[in-house]
Amino acid sequence: MQKDGQQKQWMVERTIPIFEALMRNDPENHRIHAQLGYALLGKKEPDWLTAKAELSKAIELRDKSPDKGKLLGLRVQPSYLYNKSR
Repeated sequence: MQKDGQQKQWMVERTIPIFEALMRNDPENHRIHAQLGYALLGKKEPDWLTAKAELSKAIELRDKSPDKGKLLGLRVQPSYLYNKSR
């Protein structure tokens, strides 16, 4: 069981340089910042400060994005999300 966890951790850590390279190419992409933040949290020794900075940047960029409020490419109306009668 522990080997499975170690393998997942190793795979997460291997994604960090990939997300860093993607971010250099597209620094305004909020999704890349978010994924990098989550990967930094998944390390054997989590990088809490950098992860917090990346996740905060992701939220900031997302809030400025024209895609804000879209889910899988579809615009979702807030009233639909909170309608209890469905």
